[in-house]
Amino acid sequence: MTIAGNYRDWKGWNEGTFASVSPADAVYFAAETAALVGGERSPVVLEIGFGNANFAQWAIAQGWRYQGNEIDSGLVAMGLEKGLDVHSADVPWPDAAFDLVVAFDVLEHVALQELPGLLARIRMTLKPGGLFLARFPSGDSPFARHIQHGDISHLSQIGTGMVEQLSLAVDLEIVQVRRPAFPVFGLGLGRALRRIMVTALRKVIGAILRVAFFDNQPRVISPNMVIVLRKPVTHVVA
Repeated sequence: MTIAGNYRDWKGWNEGTFASVSPADAVYFAAETAALVGGERSPVVLEIGFGNANFAQWAIAQGWRYQGNEIDSGLVAMGLEKGLDVHSADVPWPDAAFDLVVAFDVLEHVALQELPGLLARIRMTLKPGGLFLARFPSGDSPFARHIQHGDISHLSQIGTGMVEQLSLAVDLEIVQVRRPAFPVFGLGLGRALRRIMVTALRKVIGAILRVAFFDNQPRVISPNMVIVLRKPVTHVVA
C-alpha cells in the first residue's frame, strides 16, 4: 500500500466517511468562519488540502462557491466521484479569484523553507481584502506536543513570532492569531455545560502560563492555533 493510502487508513478517511459532516463539524465550521465572510452570501472559497472533505461538504451546504485541492490523488478521485470541484495540488490557482482561502491542519505538513512561497501563492490567489484562515498545532503551546509529534508527516512547528515574520515577508496583514473556535451551544445541554467549565478553566490556566512564562505577552496556549491573514486592498489614486 502507498504512504498516502496508509495515511488515509490511519486517519480513518474512506468512502464511507468521505464528505460527511457531523453535528460537531457543522457547529465548529460555522463558529470558525462566522466573522470572515461578512455580508457575502456566496463567497468564493478555496480549501488547500481538503482531506476527508467535511469542510467542503459543509461549505457547499451554505451555498458557498467551493473549490479544493489535495496532494493525495486518491482523495481527489473520491471528491470527483462526489461531484466536488476539486483538483490535484499541482493545478495552478487563478489570480485574485477567492474571497477566502482555508487550510485546516495543513501548514504543519509544509517544510519551513516552503512556507513563504506557499503564502505568496495564497496572497496572489486572494481577491484584494480576501482572507486566509489556517489552523495548525500551536508552536507557542506546551500542550501541542501530542499533535505536533503524533504524525510523522509534520514538518513545521509555527508560533506567533513566525506568523509575524511570514506575514511581513509576503505582505499579508494579520487579522487574528488565536485559539480555535470552541462553540458552547448547538450540541446539547450536557456538552454546553461541560464546555462552559472548560472555557473558564482554560482562561485561568492560560492567564497563569502567560504571566509565568511569557512575560504576559499574547501567546496561543491551546494545542492548536488559528490565524487569519488579509490581502491588503490597494487604492488607486486618480
